[in-house]
Amino acid sequence: MGERLFGASVRRREDVRLVTGRGRYVADVTLPGLLHVAVHRSPHAHARIVRIDAEAVRRRPGVIGVLVPADVSALGRLPLLVPHSSLISPACPEILPQEIVSYAGQPVALVVAESAAAAADALDALVVEYEPLAAVASADDALRPDGPRVHPGGNVASRYTQRVGDPAGALASAHLVLRERFHLHRGAGMAMETRGITARWDGDLGQVTVWSTTQAPQILRRLLARYLRLPEHAVRVVTQDIGGGFGPKAIVYSEDILVPFLARALGRPVRFLETRREHLLAVTQERDQWHEVELGLARDGRIAALRDVFVHDCGAFVSWGVIVPILTSVTVPGPYRVANYEATLTAVYTNRVPVTPVRGAGRPQAVFVMERMLDLAAERLGLDRIAIRARNLIQPDEFPYDVGLVSRDNGPRRYDSGNYPECLRRVAAAVGAEGFEAERARARAAGRAIGMGIALFVEDTGLGPYEGIRVRVDPVGRVFVFSGTSSQGQAHETTLAQIVADGLSVPLDQVIVVPGDTAGLPYGVGTFASRVAVLGGASAAHAADEVRKKALAVAADHLEAAPADLVLEDGRISVRGSPGRGLSLGDVAAIAAAPRPGYALPGGMDPGLEASGYVHVKQSTYSNGAHASIVEVDPETGAVRLLKYVAVDDCGTMINPMVVEGQIHGGIAHGIGNALIEEIVYDGAGQLVSGTLMDYALPRAIDVPRLEVHHVVTPSPLNPLGVKGAGEGGTLPAPAAIANAVADALRPLGVTITEMPLTRERLWRRVRAAQSRG
Repeated sequence: MGERLFGASVRRREDVRLVTGRGRYVADVTLPGLLHVAVHRSPHAHARIVRIDAEAVRRRPGVIGVLVPADVSALGRLPLLVPHSSLISPACPEILPQEIVSYAGQPVALVVAESAAAAADALDALVVEYEPLAAVASADDALRPDGPRVHPGGNVASRYTQRVGDPAGALASAHLVLRERFHLHRGAGMAMETRGITARWDGDLGQVTVWSTTQAPQILRRLLARYLRLPEHAVRVVTQDIGGGFGPKAIVYSEDILVPFLARALGRPVRFLETRREHLLAVTQERDQWHEVELGLARDGRIAALRDVFVHDCGAFVSWGVIVPILTSVTVPGPYRVANYEATLTAVYTNRVPVTPVRGAGRPQAVFVMERMLDLAAERLGLDRIAIRARNLIQPDEFPYDVGLVSRDNGPRRYDSGNYPECLRRVAAAVGAEGFEAERARARAAGRAIGMGIALFVEDTGLGPYEGIRVRVDPVGRVFVFSGTSSQGQAHETTLAQIVADGLSVPLDQVIVVPGDTAGLPYGVGTFASRVAVLGGASAAHAADEVRKKALAVAADHLEAAPADLVLEDGRISVRGSPGRGLSLGDVAAIAAAPRPGYALPGGMDPGLEASGYVHVKQSTYSNGAHASIVEVDPETGAVRLLKYVAVDDCGTMINPMVVEGQIHGGIAHGIGNALIEEIVYDGAGQLVSGTLMDYALPRAIDVPRLEVHHVVTPSPLNPLGVKGAGEGGTLPAPAAIANAVADALRPLGVTITEMPLTRERLWRRVRAAQSRG
């Protein structure tokens, strides 16, 4: 057998297919008699539906049908997927709103036609009369005692406090107490491929097949079975190639239920493909938070206490509960010892698009809060920014480290592993921190303003309870790996194949990964929360090991040898010392699948050379890292240019270092967008202002510098592979590292940085305000 594949930078197996135009997306699914859906969306942020008249639509050429709220009233509401004890009035959307619309862009009616163009054109003939209601357009509006209400139960979705130690007492006795207010604005996932779903009903079999862009095919399958009143085996969800997910595609939307509903009702396949405008208007968003922070410090910079009181904008509904602000509240302490800590969150409803996790899920806000406060503390105390961090870091010999908080999985937030001081040391050396003041002086002499920023983070990854993998060898010798998760760029076809190829001692090209097809695996959770490497990887290793044991037992029985005397190498089992006596894995699979009459498989084992793995975890694994940036700021225009960006990440043992670096690069690019340009903007009536990609800016190639990535490896003790998640880590510290660098560059002007993104206009206004004061 060749070198071990686990840990090797194997080229992504998906890429040849994808870069040569042979990827297969939902839009590529062509079926005979395919119908197309267009959606009428509420033009109001808050309104009462007075009447709907669809008669003119039904008479339009090519129109097959119209679906209005009264047609689906029996379906009720979408479910609360992530309950939490703090939820006061958990509001989830109706499949179609029966009376009240709660945000601009909410689906109200669907038109089905022979072509996408005919469906879109027919929307103009649909008459929907609304009675506009006062809109809750911001969190400030939501908290006004005399303001309008999004839902009858009030605008507060949740209030929740966690406390460690005695923060009030520690703040009262601290040498220095800093107070600051931060605002993190809304952003989007903005996947390259918008949402899409195609459904086909088979009346003879009573089964529905759905092709979807979902990040959670098993969750969608379970919900479709519930709403269509079908047994789960009669629902198949297929996710082929998906052009990005980033969190919002883990959500189940009304269209995900209604397209299969229509396919069954009409007896023809039906497809919905979201436009980019719809994606901006109606897909879930994140980041909107306002923080009021107090940080108490000793004279030497040690943290005495931290108190964070913040407001989180949930948008109109909470299908995913309040997982985002809870993640924020428990992530603020980061890699630092904070013996006295209090976080109080107030989550409010507004008449905006609902908020659910977007890459990072509440944690970039938390990292921003802590890392900005540490820079402000260093400045006030006259301390070096790196030194104040080093003084407060949890040390390697303190793991497992109990933060004292209850995490999102309702278990203790207990860090499993890490070497935070080494990450800080490595990033400081790589960015050139020691010589930066000389570099700054040279730039200043040339009339340039440059600054350096550092930010550290800890991320809980590998969210349980399990992820499913099934490994099956067919009589030809091909090894199929069925995954319960879909892949949207994470290279599952490569990394899972590496694990299984090692486990079965077969060449990599003999392994075929089938991700996200519920026909291949009955149970699974989904691709989000940086969880697949931890849970899917461990399950793949377990399933491969079980198949290996079974193959050796069958071969030993057939070859009349002891299992200990057999060698499995390059997909062939042979007797040690007698290489001529052997069987291929395909031969063994054939024997296991169809034994001759009267032959019993050894040990009474089940037929087939296959096994499933559902490795459970008791708690999350915790990745961490330190990022640093050097920026140049033009005070006259507010333009920020990234000169250098360095990341030191610890995601445990790496299955494929090249894939990990790709994930980190993507996360940093997302974080750069959050830091400088990406912002969802609503006006005072709750109307989307940034409704095109001319208004919602995304990072371009020129906005992302060459990224320098280094690794510190501390294996997790919580799974046999030692892995921790890497999918979101790049996004968490990037806004804070860039904000700290911008603040450093503009410190001589007295500019304070307290919000994200730092758009040119926003930064220009802050510079002008500082100049007018000074």
